[in-house]
Amino acid sequence: MLQPELSKPLTEFSLAPSWFGKIAARVKPQQCLSFNAKGVVVFSDDTYSTPIYVINWQDLLAPVYFQQAWLGCRCYLMTNEGEVTVKWQGYKSPQRFEATMLKFWIASHQAGLAQLVAKVTPYYQRRYVRNSHFSKLSYAVNAAHQRWLPVYKQPNLPQDLTTLLSQLSAMVEWQAQGVDALQQRFSEHQLAVHQSLFDSVEKQALTLAQRQACVMDDDNNLLLAGAGSGKTSVMIARMVYLIRGQQASANQILCLAYGKQAATEMQERLALHADCKAVTCRTFHSLALHIIHTATGRSPEVSELALSHDAKIGWLSNNLQQILTAQSGQKALLPYFCFWLDTQSALTLNGLEASCPIQRKVANYLFSQSIRFELNASGPFNDGQLVDIFLPTHNAYIDCCHADSARLAVLKARQSQAKEKDINYLVLILAAGDEMKKLTSLISKLKKQLAQWQALLHEPICEDFLRWLFQSDAFHTLTKQLADELSAYDQALQAERLDDIKQNVHTDPVATTRLKWLKQLQVRYQKTLKQQGQVDFDSMINQATQLVTKGKFSSLWSHLLVDEFQDIAPSRAKLLQALQQNHGDASLFAVGDDWQAIYGFNGADVRLTTEFERYFGKTRQHCLDQTFRLNNQVANVATRFVMANPQQINKQITAKQQIEGPQVFVHQFSLPKAQSLSDEVDNKQHGQLKAIKRCLNLVKKQHGKAALTIYLLARFKHQLPNTVNIETLKQAYPQWQFCCDTVHGAKGKEADVSIVLAMNQGKFGFPAAQQGEPLMAQLLPLPSGAQSEEERRLFYVALTRAKLQAYLLADKLSPSEYVQELLSGDYPEVATC
Repeated sequence: MLQPELSKPLTEFSLAPSWFGKIAARVKPQQCLSFNAKGVVVFSDDTYSTPIYVINWQDLLAPVYFQQAWLGCRCYLMTNEGEVTVKWQGYKSPQRFEATMLKFWIASHQAGLAQLVAKVTPYYQRRYVRNSHFSKLSYAVNAAHQRWLPVYKQPNLPQDLTTLLSQLSAMVEWQAQGVDALQQRFSEHQLAVHQSLFDSVEKQALTLAQRQACVMDDDNNLLLAGAGSGKTSVMIARMVYLIRGQQASANQILCLAYGKQAATEMQERLALHADCKAVTCRTFHSLALHIIHTATGRSPEVSELALSHDAKIGWLSNNLQQILTAQSGQKALLPYFCFWLDTQSALTLNGLEASCPIQRKVANYLFSQSIRFELNASGPFNDGQLVDIFLPTHNAYIDCCHADSARLAVLKARQSQAKEKDINYLVLILAAGDEMKKLTSLISKLKKQLAQWQALLHEPICEDFLRWLFQSDAFHTLTKQLADELSAYDQALQAERLDDIKQNVHTDPVATTRLKWLKQLQVRYQKTLKQQGQVDFDSMINQATQLVTKGKFSSLWSHLLVDEFQDIAPSRAKLLQALQQNHGDASLFAVGDDWQAIYGFNGADVRLTTEFERYFGKTRQHCLDQTFRLNNQVANVATRFVMANPQQINKQITAKQQIEGPQVFVHQFSLPKAQSLSDEVDNKQHGQLKAIKRCLNLVKKQHGKAALTIYLLARFKHQLPNTVNIETLKQAYPQWQFCCDTVHGAKGKEADVSIVLAMNQGKFGFPAAQQGEPLMAQLLPLPSGAQSEEERRLFYVALTRAKLQAYLLADKLSPSEYVQELLSGDYPEVATC
């Protein structure tokens, strides 16, 4: 409520009390009212000497309102602080004073109405109405409409006021239509006005869906762009439109690309438009450097460990060797390496071929202890069968098997015979259950027996073994895995999730051991960066986000465009959110395809796309529903296949190129049985080359001498044709251009024909049976089933590189589950060849 203020009485107009008011005043003083062109004063009594409230006309939210009553007229004054009511005024007060009071009120409020109309009109007529704007505008317009409602009925209003009130009424009608209708009306108007721009901005005129994407400009916009749908053309056209449509100046636009090459390409294409040269195109890392330099006045130096993968692997190798050497007396190391190294190779640590996994595990332990052994040796038993392991130094024999093995009866007979003939003999049986736990128990039993045979044991791991380990391929594999895990560990540390991760893996000694190594490596890594006065990319993004959040960097970008959004990590999403909040009115235009999210192993989180609105707020979602790369046959197979993932966004993609008959072909072939590991590699290369030629001959038969591009793809790099075979293909088909790549490397590229190799089952199959260490799944904040879903998306990427045809090559004896699915009968667009 307004506080009383001293003021001289406003004598120009004074409202006298009613007859009952005068009588009541004899018992108790009654309030009276006076006003002039400046405002209204409420007095404590009819002497008009003691003011209670002094109210300027500008402070009245609505015109003064009178209400007749039996004992006199009531006068209502509405202010921000509440309602002031003056009772028992003269019965004729409305007739005598209401028009004059309304005139004074209008004179004080008309300028404010004009300002509101001038401010709101551009939003409704010349701008895309965003959700955040709409709620604020609706409140302001509705409040003004209610305030001015009594004025609408007044006769003989000035023309300028009548015009303002008419515009206000139109705004009330506009906001009643809802934000969707307003956005659609504005979009249609912009498409008509800028038709020539969208016809000519790129080599090909944009489609309607592409044009609609260019003009949508809500607070948060998600453009789902399928393979070959022209997303880059849309991003270029949108930036040109924003500038030429006077929605933004060039220096208010920030375009973020996933890689340096993509950012450079975007900048070069924008440079073809003279008014767009000042648009900023950056990678996230370049943006972070810019923010840090602007906010602190210094440019951080990026460490060689971040710039060079080989340098980081080398650093990790040296530091891990130091950690393991210092821990060589810890018992946890031995069972870890015996188990982990077994998952990395089918051979024993000294290169022998084991007949079963248990035999290999025991042999690896013996090797770690520098105990000489032979595999599959002749034994002293009368059954004529080989013994799994022979220790020549101790004249001892060891057999190994699972608890459910059919050999148990034979081994029990051997135990009896060994006891009778006093033969050094041990049977190791791996019980069902936790394999790591049971293996530890198995090795404990082995150690006791070795002690009885007077074998010299190293407690628990010897320097010779570590020396061998550090030179092995397996150790190089370990350091590469830890390089990926170290980055994920740092993200988990920033997100304060490490306690939960420790709890989740506490029963897994392998994961627990690796987690301890990562903790030590992370401390060493940060110490190294600090000593060098350098940063890596992850810390650079985090530092930039903190500077923006704390207001030490002021963003001028009102439009943020992000390419390949499905591949960004949570840390980058936080930087985008910080930039939006820092600016206060910046729109986010995210372009991506959840069907092509294939970098979860690198920290990307597809949920930032599939659950975009949950992370960023109210969202306008749009889809580029036509592919210019794929024909209808390939598009139908790829779409149906990837949509088997339950969490993918449902999209209806149509192909501009319509073809009859299957264009996805499966070729299954047999490989000769290998006698050795080297024979196996040679056989695979030879069989693969033969299968590729079969497919290419089919292509040649259909397309003749046409100049085509052929893309040879594989899930893993070692599955690609060797240099000799590639040269053979180039000589056999000189009219064609050949390219080889992993499926990850092929992202964003295309060819006339793609041939996907090694569509088999197994560890290096497609999908890969082993998709990384279990700890990585804990470090990355991904939902259950995320890895298998990503494998399916990866195969979608492989299929959608082909403009004409896709061929899938599979081993007839172990075809991939994807091949089996495609041949199940649910895909009429797929055929065998």
